[in-house]
Amino acid sequence: CSSDLMFYFFFDLFNDDSCIMKTRESERKMRMGCKKLVCALLSCTMLCACTSTKSVEKQSNKKQYVKTDQFTSALIDSTDYKGKWIKIEGKVKLGPEVSGKQGYLVKYVPAQRRYFFFKTDKDLGYQPGDYVKVEGQIGKDTNLVNSSGNELSITTITHAKVSDGSYIDVEVPTYCTNKPKEPKQTIDGITMKVSKVEYADQETRVYVSIENNSDQPIYYDPNYIILQQDGTHINSDVLSSSYEKGNYPQLANAIEPHSKTSGIVVFSVISSEKDCDVITTLFTANLAGIDFTIHVNA
Repeated sequence: CSSDLMFYFFFDLFNDDSCIMKTRESERKMRMGCKKLVCALLSCTMLCACTSTKSVEKQSNKKQYVKTDQFTSALIDSTDYKGKWIKIEGKVKLGPEVSGKQGYLVKYVPAQRRYFFFKTDKDLGYQPGDYVKVEGQIGKDTNLVNSSGNELSITTITHAKVSDGSYIDVEVPTYCTNKPKEPKQTIDGITMKVSKVEYADQETRVYVSIENNSDQPIYYDPNYIILQQDGTHINSDVLSSSYEKGNYPQLANAIEPHSKTSGIVVFSVISSEKDCDVITTLFTANLAGIDFTIHVNA
């Protein structure tokens, strides 16, 4: 009987110690868990702070560009735009040496008598009359002497990236381009194609190609190509100065058998929001007319 009591006494003591040990172990694990949670929260906070800082730095380093409708203001007084970036096009007015400075004086065509000067490390080979596209950062105004000996205060563009421009880009920029769904028409082995129609504020340009796969020469006359819109016929502008100034390719008057010609045909301004037809008459050697009509969708 006493042996049984002694057994139960030691059994109870063992169970009590186990409970105490288990309780202490649980507390230790809870403390460790809390420490890990605090560390995780601190790491997350620091990561968010670093990310936020990088985001602010990235945003502050992002280039701010001058809007197109602000170009003229930037060229009149660059003070409010200094440090901003600009993408601008123009026409070179003077060579690379201007008042001993290395760069080019460029006329901003849309605003008459507004110029900018972009710096270069070397002569890029541009000549007066060439068209250029410039991307760079607006700096302080600089005083330059023009070819007449007059001093001009000009907006300077630094860190300039320069590429070739064109007459179309600068003088008569396209604001809309329409393409026909069915650009080709073939009659008796002769194919006429209208690849696109470009609309500008000053003119309309039609891109035409004619391929003669017949056995006889075909003749093209610019007076026999018209645009038709809303029942109105518009003749091509054969006297347009763009042919010379823009060096537009022109269709050959005679297309020999198994040959091709391509060119730009200039018309006066029409609506880009309405369909139109390009109607052309080509002639054979015996003056028989062959009529083509290409519908251009708005």
